[in-house]
Amino acid sequence: MPLPSNSKWLLVLIGATRYVDGSTRLQKYGLLAFKKIGNREEFFSDWRPDKFGVFSKSLAQNLTMLVDNKYVTKDEVINTYGKTSYRYRITDKGRNEIQDLINMKKDVVEDVCGIAQYYFDKSTKEVLADVYTLYPEYTANSTIKHEVNKNKIDQETLFEESEFDIPSDQAKHLSFDLTNLVTRNAPEHVFNDEDTREKLAKEIGLRSIPKLDATAFDRLAGMLGKKIKLDKIDAVETVRAIRGS
Repeated sequence: MPLPSNSKWLLVLIGATRYVDGSTRLQKYGLLAFKKIGNREEFFSDWRPDKFGVFSKSLAQNLTMLVDNKYVTKDEVINTYGKTSYRYRITDKGRNEIQDLINMKKDVVEDVCGIAQYYFDKSTKEVLADVYTLYPEYTANSTIKHEVNKNKIDQETLFEESEFDIPSDQAKHLSFDLTNLVTRNAPEHVFNDEDTREKLAKEIGLRSIPKLDATAFDRLAGMLGKKIKLDKIDAVETVRAIRGS
């Protein structure tokens, strides 16, 4: 049975980046996407004020359905604040369900992807500050409103221009990349160590994990060959021997 349109748009939102950290962030993405999609019948429209700002019960229920039916994976991680969170990723099954949407409404898909990709490297506090500023009508029941507003003021005092460059202006074009919505390759981090790699990358000042180099073994073989003067070296066996495994 085909998924309804709101489920497909949620898959686009999740699949726009390698993952989405936390349901709070995804809820805020959801409202921004709803404003971009523009059709109340295509996406979730039951937005209401909640303790963390805007919230859609139907989006939360739909997310659970997508996880239960293997369209999305849900992994437990420790976030940058030291708290347990969930990381959501689209699966190949999920990608299969949205190819028709990409073909029929590519322009809107690009806009939705641009939102998630714009915020991917930004903190959840920055996401909250932007959404709280854009849609204050959804902050009435927020228990963190004071903290969000204070964070925004603190950030603005550090720069001549606000760090929170809200991408709400229709004239502002957000960059987008649809690669993760259509690519069905094996996971890049084959040893399930992406969280460790991400932590190490941040510790040395990088904003994201460097891409793995698929040609590294071949180049390693070439360099060793020049040093040892052999015609051919099995790089895999060489590395295993060095590791002692």
